[in-house]
Amino acid sequence: MNNQILLNHILEHIYNNLGVLKSQPVSIVSPDFQLSDTLCFVDDEEIDHFAPMWAAKTFIQQGSIQILAADMSIDEEKEYSVLVELEKCPTYASYVCLDKTKQIYDSKLFILMANKWMSANTYLQATFLAGMEQMREAATVWQANPKTDLPIKLRSFLREVDG
Repeated sequence: MNNQILLNHILEHIYNNLGVLKSQPVSIVSPDFQLSDTLCFVDDEEIDHFAPMWAAKTFIQQGSIQILAADMSIDEEKEYSVLVELEKCPTYASYVCLDKTKQIYDSKLFILMANKWMSANTYLQATFLAGMEQMREAATVWQANPKTDLPIKLRSFLREVDG
């Protein structure tokens, strides 16, 4: 299994647990967490689109965790991005693109270090998965997070991966 296939599986698992790709009792993409702000982007045909974003936070023993999700889907092309930030730790940013059968065919995971986005190697991918599993087991109550700065980081991340 190469690294890209492994990353696809890791992100599919995380996005499913967050309720982004698969319905969950508590979902990050709940109307309760939707921001009034949207992500504006231009597609390949120079058409403007406005993607909804959701932000939530919770508290665990190590501090607060913020999560931001964005749905950048156009027609049948499904694209999502999720950012996760544990207090006093680097921000992880991920992106997935699904085909018509809802299978991930493209994914990316980056980490923000010293204000620079770096592609996450296999070790960092595993660390992200382990951290998200710990959060899932420890976090009980999510709350809306309308004042987060994660949309700014999302825009920065998308500029980096779009090149």
